[in-house]
Amino acid sequence: MKAKLIWSFSGEGALKTAEHHLIHLKEYFVKEKVEVIEFGTEEQTKFTAIAFMIVAKVLGK
Repeated sequence: MKAKLIWSFSGEGALKTAEHHLIHLKEYFVKEKVEVIEFGTEEQTKFTAIAFMIVAKVLGK
């Protein structure tokens, strides 16, 4: 089973903020040994962007 985790950013420079945030998310997920299937950023509008990670979801945790 998988879960998609999404962080949304708004305002001028939203994509750059999402890209920078993703760096720290990757560091955290490596440290916590969480299996990441996919990660990335998406610009949704000129002033809105997301950072996302798709992770393996462990039932019962």
